[in-house]
Amino acid sequence: MTEEEKETEEEIKIIKPVGGMRMWYYPIARKFRYPIPTDFEFAFIDSSARIQITGPFVYASSFCNGISKVMLSTVELIDGKQTLKSLSPRQSGMGAILHTNGTLSRVQPNQSKISLYDLSEEMVSFYERGKYGFTDESGTLVISAKFSKASKFSEGLAAVGIVQAMVSDPKRLEFYYPCNYFYIDKNGETIIPGPYLGAEPFANGLAAVMVEGKWGFIDKSGAFEIPNEFDWAGSFTEELAPVEKEERVGFIDKSGNTVIPFKFKDARNFANGLAPATVNAKHWGFIDKTGEFVIAPVYLNAFPFSDGLALVYLSTIDQHRPLAGTAEENPSA
Repeated sequence: MTEEEKETEEEIKIIKPVGGMRMWYYPIARKFRYPIPTDFEFAFIDSSARIQITGPFVYASSFCNGISKVMLSTVELIDGKQTLKSLSPRQSGMGAILHTNGTLSRVQPNQSKISLYDLSEEMVSFYERGKYGFTDESGTLVISAKFSKASKFSEGLAAVGIVQAMVSDPKRLEFYYPCNYFYIDKNGETIIPGPYLGAEPFANGLAAVMVEGKWGFIDKSGAFEIPNEFDWAGSFTEELAPVEKEERVGFIDKSGNTVIPFKFKDARNFANGLAPATVNAKHWGFIDKTGEFVIAPVYLNAFPFSDGLALVYLSTIDQHRPLAGTAEENPSA
């Protein structure tokens, strides 16, 4: 790392709220830990860093089951600058389904959910009147909408949560994390009662859960396989999981051994042999399992590969827009 990169790394600090925040903020605080990028466009790249799909979109999600949820932009590029289109209210900000070949399907106005996107292990999560439940692929109700939070089913189980009576004492963790999480099976029966302050889907036999403010990994009996000693934990994909200690992220194996050192400001799960990571909280790239960048850190944000494509944020500031490519093609990035 050059001296300039070291200085850049020191400039970006984790943003911590001043005073009280609304309760929804704390369980997702990691999303707001660094300044949110501006002047970017959504794009999808392949594992060779070639741009396969780009917008303009005002919103785009990672692919799942071959589709992405997107919202069509109301801007167009004129002489390299974004200008508002002359669109009627009906045309602006339309939701759509993006397919991996780059084609779009329109979402009908009365279509409240995209079932294929929410499908996992023959179960579809849905949201109704402020609660989550599950149907089967045909839309037949299986588990009624009664959960405040719900993940997709993975390895036969889903993490769900129910908001408990509000705690008024800000010295207690429950004040910031009011939801009690547990795991259910496809019949809606509680299999792992918890309760946990946070819970992630199972992957490779283990699930990340939060107890007493720290994250660890449990097996399907609810026993800790890796102690709750981390400030945050992702999921075990491709035998490695991202975890955080003292504001640095590294990767561990299923025995709890550190495989990739805690040297990143942030990082996400492995897929296709690559994981998004950033050393300066400004520019993201993709590392391999040695912890080295193989897709250069030239993006304003990056997310794990799914269906062969990864969602990235491309800079739209011409003079700062990087060339996408591999680390070898962009050695100075």
